[in-house]
This record gives sequence, structure tokens and C-alpha cells, in this order.
Amino acid sequence: MEFRRVIILSVLYFCVGGIFAQPRLSVSSTSALIGDQLTLTIVVPVASGSEWVNPDVIPADTVQEIHILVHGNPTIREGDRAIVKEWTFAVYDTGFVRVPPIPVVMRSARGDDTSWTNDIPLRIDAVIDSTGLAPLKPIDYEPVRFSDYVPYLAGLIAVIALILGGIWWRRRPKKEKDVLIIEEIVPAHEVALEQLRLLEDQKLWQDGKIKAYHLQLSHILRAYLEERYGVAALESTTGEVRHLLKPLLSPEHFNDMMPMMEIEDLIKFAKAQPPIEIHDQHLNFARQFVLNTKQEIEKTEGDD
Repeated sequence: MEFRRVIILSVLYFCVGGIFAQPRLSVSSTSALIGDQLTLTIVVPVASGSEWVNPDVIPADTVQEIHILVHGNPTIREGDRAIVKEWTFAVYDTGFVRVPPIPVVMRSARGDDTSWTNDIPLRIDAVIDSTGLAPLKPIDYEPVRFSDYVPYLAGLIAVIALILGGIWWRRRPKKEKDVLIIEEIVPAHEVALEQLRLLEDQKLWQDGKIKAYHLQLSHILRAYLEERYGVAALESTTGEVRHLLKPLLSPEHFNDMMPMMEIEDLIKFAKAQPPIEIHDQHLNFARQFVLNTKQEIEKTEGDD
């Protein structure tokens, strides 16, 4: 009788344990610097006769600050036969960020059952210069000498000479009619296209200077947006540029440009190397974007 009771309790223990075992989420570090690569790990206990239906789930897909860099493959852990999967990610904003719970769908003979992992708070800090400042040294005063005033006297004489020369120039007899020189304003798209051509001729990414190449490419595009649409694109973050340009661009141009700017940010801050084909693709995209959005200047009567 006692032996049968032990058997029944053991069966109930394993059945309940298999049903209520919860997936667990962990991270390699809960504090990091902006752009650091972290590892997110999920451990999914799998009961006998059960199957993990959604191993391709993308964590934190609703959190804009978290960017998944590498998707690992699910593996079976020896011992408890749990399924383990890892992702490599980075955060490109400072402050506190929360990795939300991940839904895990398990399928068994009883049907599909969804359980949720725990969430994980992260603290992301900015990169701080640790060199510090050297202590101030006492000021050594030298005795005053006449030679110390020579540069000031020379400068004063030069200013007086310039003033007298200006007076003579204004009062000199004019032999010809003054010619009015009008400086031609170069359109923003012509400036951007010329800068893109020069960047392409430098062959920076071919020489391994990938970060310098994408910094210049991003600067050229932001300078064009600032001159063309009158927004502070050079001084704003990509998120701020998104809000500034959304009412100014057509949906087609806006949806084409913003993903490129976000990828450029990832390349500038991330430690991973981007695919080689992305360098020419982004330069050609920037050139086509400038051509598609250039401002047509109407000529007035009398213009050649």
C-alpha cells in the first residue's frame, strides 16, 4: 500500500513539473556601455511528448533601442533535455531599457499552451573619457620688457596703415564703373552629389576605413537634408530627424530613407563588420535619394 502511494506521488510530481515548468530568460550582463554586445539566453524545459512551436521568435521586437545582431540555433542541453537558444544584441541608447517577456508556445497532445519568460531590466551607460584633467600649475610671471610690446606696436601700426589705405581707396579717382559681383548659390543637391562623387573616389572602405567611410556618408546625407528642408539634421539624433522630416517628405521617400539612416547608426557604433555589398548600396541609395528629392529652381526672365 505504501509502495503504491509513493509511485502515485512520483507520477504526479513529474506530470505537474512538466506542465508548470516555466521558460527562463537571462542576459550576460545587466549593465553595459552603449554599443556593447550582450548575450541573451532562453532555457525552455520540454516535457515528454511536448514540442516548442515558436523557436524563431524575435525578442524585444517592440523595443526600438534593442537591436538583435546574431540569431543562434536552438540546442538541447544534456541532463535535463531543456532547449537553449541565444541571441547577440546591442543597445544604442543610454538609460534604463527593459527586455520584455518572450512568449513560448508548447504543443502537446492536449493542444497548444503559451507561457511567458521573465523580463530583464538593463542599464546602459555612455562612454566616458577616463583620462581626467591634470592639476593646474602655478603661473610663472616674467619681468616686463620693451620687446614684449613690439608685437602690439606693430599691430597698431598695421591697423593705422589699413585705415589710411581704406580712406585713400574710397577717395581715389574712379576710372571705371564698379562691377557688381553676384555670388552664385549652388543648389543643395549639386553640393551633395559632388561630395558623394568625391567620397566614392577616395575608396575608403576598400582600404579598410569602413567607419570613416560611413561617417562621411551619413554627414553628407544629413547636410543635404538640413540645407534642402531647413531642419537641424546635423545636430539631431536619428529619432529626432524622423519626427522633423515625416511631415516634409512623401511616404515613399520617408520609408526609404529612415531605414538607411538607422543602419548607418548601427555601422558607426557596432563592433561587428557590415556585409561588403552594403557600402556601395548605401552610396547609390543616397545619390538616388538626392536626385529624387532635389529642388527644382525656376529661372526668371533675363537668366541665361
